[in-house]
Amino acid sequence: MKDFFLLTGARERVRLPQGDLVPRAVTIIGNTAYVANYFSDTLSAIDLKTPHGEIESISLGPTPKMSAARKGEFLFQRCDHLFGGMAELCKLPSR
Repeated sequence: MKDFFLLTGARERVRLPQGDLVPRAVTIIGNTAYVANYFSDTLSAIDLKTPHGEIESISLGPTPKMSAARKGEFLFQRCDHLFGGMAELCKLPSR
């Protein structure tokens, strides 16, 4: 098993708002990082100038209903429940 703990201190984990689910992409424009959240149809805007990064959740429209298939995909895509502390690498909000 690979030792991912060598990354400790190389980055800072930022907890996204509770409703912002399964981040997929990040882009930085100026002093703001924008995170695209797949299952909540939101963007998280993180101010990189503030010490702990003020975060704003921006809705992109109504959140789609969670059908059985979508819920299954959601549970499969989450990684905050993985064994051995691997959830730290996923940068997802904890349960």
